[in-house]
Amino acid sequence: MATTRHMRFVIDRIGDDGSAHLEDPDGNPLVVPRTWLPGRAGEGAVLEARSAAVTGELAVLVLTFNEEETRQRRSDAEELRGQLQRGPEGDFDL
Repeated sequence: MATTRHMRFVIDRIGDDGSAHLEDPDGNPLVVPRTWLPGRAGEGAVLEARSAAVTGELAVLVLTFNEEETRQRRSDAEELRGQLQRGPEGDFDL
């Protein structure tokens, strides 16, 4: 009988070496090949992950792009960015 786990990850970055660096909600990393990612998923995207142990030696990992959650996270980030205090305008001396 297969044991299934559901997890959520955010794509932290895509490496120049073809790796994708993911983080779970606790900040734990997972590095996978970029080719494992759903086609539209890029940095900052939310992925739903489902893993299943098929046999003692074989496991399956399915990554699905969560478009709604990704859109919400980006909207929240833009809102926070808009709340940042702006620096002075014009020329100034350091």
